[in-house]
Amino acid sequence: MKIDRPPFGLSALLVAAAFNLGTSRPLAQETMNAEASIARWTTQANAGNAKAQYELGLHYHYGLSVPKNSTEASKWLRRSASLGNPDAQSLLGRMLEHGDGIPQDQAEGLKWLLHAANQNDGTAESELGSIYEEGRGIPKNIPAAVNWYRKAASQGDAVGEYAYAVKLITGDGTPKDEKEGLRLYRKSAEQDFCPAERALATMYEFGDGIPEDDLEAAKWWRKAADQNDPTSETNLGVMYSLGKGLERNQSEALRWIRRAADQGDAIGQYNLGIMYDEGKGVPKDQLEATKWYLLAANQGEAESQGRLAGMFMLGQGVEKDHVQAYMWANLACANWRDQTHAGCTMRSLLEEEMSSEEISEAQKMSTAWFKRHPTATQPTAPKNNP
Repeated sequence: MKIDRPPFGLSALLVAAAFNLGTSRPLAQETMNAEASIARWTTQANAGNAKAQYELGLHYHYGLSVPKNSTEASKWLRRSASLGNPDAQSLLGRMLEHGDGIPQDQAEGLKWLLHAANQNDGTAESELGSIYEEGRGIPKNIPAAVNWYRKAASQGDAVGEYAYAVKLITGDGTPKDEKEGLRLYRKSAEQDFCPAERALATMYEFGDGIPEDDLEAAKWWRKAADQNDPTSETNLGVMYSLGKGLERNQSEALRWIRRAADQGDAIGQYNLGIMYDEGKGVPKDQLEATKWYLLAANQGEAESQGRLAGMFMLGQGVEKDHVQAYMWANLACANWRDQTHAGCTMRSLLEEEMSSEEISEAQKMSTAWFKRHPTATQPTAPKNNP
């Protein structure tokens, strides 16, 4: 079985997480009586109440208690933002930055985000960090990104805490401080921010900067898995399968790994293939195993490609086909980026039994596969085979 080890670092996933976290901003408690609240906010908003205008914009944007309506959302958020409401400025800025429901305008989005950040809005500060991190509409500037992440973290913003922790632990744009980074990871994770929960689980799982602790790793993998995070579902399932930090339970392992595989997680698909291939928690079924290996292999998962090569080479679960076996072995060897992978060994063995025409055909199939899957790369290195 294989652990899906997420890398440290920031990416477009953080941008999406930062934007979506806006849905968790405190909403007025009056929504218990939704129609009355909308009517009251509408009256107050028309009278120039910035808070009511923000609430209307928020509700129309996310479709809370009213049909989702981006035009209405933008109208009310602009009015509220113009009156200085930082929540409206932040949400409007993020909508413009990402083109969410309204035409994308990064320059105007940046303007509103800066207005909100100047009022110590943590969500806007973390969004500005990601803008400078990736150079979206402005020149990339890591020191500026770090500064905005630090400010957001100081406001208790979960995304900012996580992002600043990444910088502290990796020493990217700021001096390394693993102790402070770990503290901020924990603060962010305690707000149920999934990337921070994953980061903590990874650190405890692999002993990155802290002593290995399978119990703590399992705890944080579960918290993230409970948010339907496929990486965490995969890893929680593997821990059940291996009995690491949890009592060994193949039924639970199967349940969590299947959840990840059904969401398209390549490592989850590989692990589910292993379970069917070896009869762990399910009756042995090589045809079903082949199905899951193929799904993972077409995402560039080298272990699955190697498994398929072996199955085609030996005729296990599929009809024996040395050309197909060579193609998958060749892909596995290429994706592994060195010559230690079993796929490289299988390729050498197959070359002894194949004609030059067959090898040429398999190589052409490999080239065609890479053209069809230009972004498919090896997701992680292997770990843990019980």
